[in-house]
Amino acid sequence: MSLLLGERHSVPKDVGPMIAKYGGRYLTKGGPPNMPEGGHWKPERVVVIEFPDMDSLNAWYYSAEYRPLIALRKQSTSEQDMMFVLEGA
Repeated sequence: MSLLLGERHSVPKDVGPMIAKYGGRYLTKGGPPNMPEGGHWKPERVVVIEFPDMDSLNAWYYSAEYRPLIALRKQSTSEQDMMFVLEGA
């Protein structure tokens, strides 16, 4: 499963080890995506985080460590900030 966070997402530098503690890893956290087919969503940045399973993702997302960063993420992004949770193969 992957977690995509877009639109001006600002992450403190110590989040990587916290994500790893729950089995997660960044797949990308780069700049603006290339959107060859266009679209109405024009994110400035897309972050993709992979977790081994939904339980690991939920353990991280609802952890006492990450909870304060949810508010920080929401404060530092626009109302167009989106978070997707997808289960993969």
